[in-house]
Amino acid sequence: MVVKKILAASIAASLLASVAPASAAINENANQSDFKNVETKQLTSSNGEYLGTEKKVVTITRNDDNGNVKYTMVEEIDYTLAPEYQGIPAYERDFKDRTDINTYEITASNQFIVNNQEVSLESSKVTSQVQASARVALAAAAADKGGIPTHSHYYSTADLQTYTFATYSNLDWSGTAYAAPAGSHAKKTVKRTNMYYQDAKSSIDMFTNDYNDFVFDYGSFLVLSGLSAATLETLVGWIPFAGGAGFQALQAYNSYQDAKSNIGKAYLYVNAM
Repeated sequence: MVVKKILAASIAASLLASVAPASAAINENANQSDFKNVETKQLTSSNGEYLGTEKKVVTITRNDDNGNVKYTMVEEIDYTLAPEYQGIPAYERDFKDRTDINTYEITASNQFIVNNQEVSLESSKVTSQVQASARVALAAAAADKGGIPTHSHYYSTADLQTYTFATYSNLDWSGTAYAAPAGSHAKKTVKRTNMYYQDAKSSIDMFTNDYNDFVFDYGSFLVLSGLSAATLETLVGWIPFAGGAGFQALQAYNSYQDAKSNIGKAYLYVNAM
């Protein structure tokens, strides 16, 4: 058992190392009812350019009332865009300072309630339409490229005037195959002057950062829980537990939903090109 836990932690630590933010800290108070995490990291565009910085303060309050466990998560996010991205409406819209407040509840009868609405994990799954032949390989001569090629990405011609965008519309978590590309697929080749160029590029940049946050949060959960992999149901099942693993499970679920939302936005813009 000890060897299994060490192996699980080693696998998860390797996953964490690949996407760990520049500065992150996990703090819990003695009674484990509250959690506060302050994280500052560099943001990069999907093609690796410096985009700016993000400071995120996450405060989670946990209340256990006779078996009904309820969390309130407050995320205060402060973006500072690099000068070359300031003044671009799409980036100022997507990377705008904000405060998000979400509530999560696991009832004594095992209902999962998000923002006062019950969520069925089975019904939330997406039927994947991913076909190997539909995946778009990066062009060998691409001068500007970014994103996650299997999910949502773009690449340019050598003169940086023509761009190809390709993206799926959703993510799926079937079994332990977490955050797989799913839904509809769109691919467009356009000039930089296309009215949706900046919107699509910004949304893919946002998705890429959210996806990396999710992989980090998921990896942290694996380390703290001692698991080597988890289904979505397993992740949600850990949320009621006090302590690091429960809080990290909640953060992983939240960042997964953010990534789903932004890949959906990327699809809408690419499809409209």
